[in-house]
Amino acid sequence: MQINYKFKDRQLLKLALTHPSVAKNSDTKNATYERLEFLGDSVLGLVIAEAIYKKFPDADEGELSTMHAKLVSKDIVSEIAESINLGEDLILDSGEDTNGGRENPGNLEDAMEAVIAAIYLDGGYATILSIVENLWGKHLSNKALLTEKNIKSRLQEDVQHMGLAIPVYKIVEKTGLDHSPHFKVKVIVENIGSAIGEGKSKKQAEVAAATLMLKIMEKNNV
Repeated sequence: MQINYKFKDRQLLKLALTHPSVAKNSDTKNATYERLEFLGDSVLGLVIAEAIYKKFPDADEGELSTMHAKLVSKDIVSEIAESINLGEDLILDSGEDTNGGRENPGNLEDAMEAVIAAIYLDGGYATILSIVENLWGKHLSNKALLTEKNIKSRLQEDVQHMGLAIPVYKIVEKTGLDHSPHFKVKVIVENIGSAIGEGKSKKQAEVAAATLMLKIMEKNNV
């Protein structure tokens, strides 16, 4: 995991990385990241709220709420976790590992929140504020992007308005090294066709595919 912080209490870090699948009985059920995840969800929410409150002094309450919802969303949190290779260090049982637990967006989101809580407990609020602002930096830098409708949401709304099923996204190819992957993702829209997008993360590739599909639909007057 590539994160600029050295834990004083290494057990906190271990706990933050331990998936519930390793809990085989009631005696060990709290030896996983679930309690830290609970705390981390609130810590992240507060940190992001403070960050956007300070960064965008002209934003009204509605804009701040929209930005906040996007920045703490599953898509963004799991993307951040993916960018620091958090999945490589997850502690999973063999079944969860075999079934792709290290790439599962839900696992990545939960563990990322647990790691945030662990850093908060180990290093204090100022430390986690600085780390989150750094990790979320590119997402915090563009107010227009944060307040505009998500590309994937636009595509989904458009196809549902036509009475079609929601778009389906499938990973076509994953190449590159673990610390520098490259994804190709295909989006399939019922009765219209498909498009392939590429990116350094699954999320980026999905957005690229959705963007291309919207252009195809516009070109064909769909």
